[in-house]
Amino acid sequence: MLLTVAAARAEVEQRVQRTFIYIGAITLGALLVVFVSGMMLNIRERRLADAKLKELTQRVFDAQEDERGRVARELHDGISQILVGVRYTLDNARRRLAGTHRRSAHFRRYGRICEAGVHLQSDESLLPLQDDIVFAYGSGD
Repeated sequence: MLLTVAAARAEVEQRVQRTFIYIGAITLGALLVVFVSGMMLNIRERRLADAKLKELTQRVFDAQEDERGRVARELHDGISQILVGVRYTLDNARRRLAGTHRRSAHFRRYGRICEAGVHLQSDESLLPLQDDIVFAYGSGD
């Protein structure tokens, strides 16, 4: 009877160990599935967030470019109007004070400066060169 009790005990112990291994394997598999699912979800969320960030960045960039263009147009239009007004005023003053040759030469020079500025303002691709060209016209006489 002792042998049968010892054999039964050994068999129960062996079954407990086997069950423990099964439970450990199932637990490890479940943890692995949860880990992989979490990683996939995290990667997906990160990609969505990156896409939204790119879209938002592009929208900000487009808004900045639109605003720069609007400000440049307003400045361009305002400067053109001022230069045309100055040229008109100088032409009027030159006609009124046409008596002295020295004053007339100054008015012609300033008129050419305004004219150069108006031409530069009409061609936006030349705006970076505007200061150099106006300086050259101004120092011509």
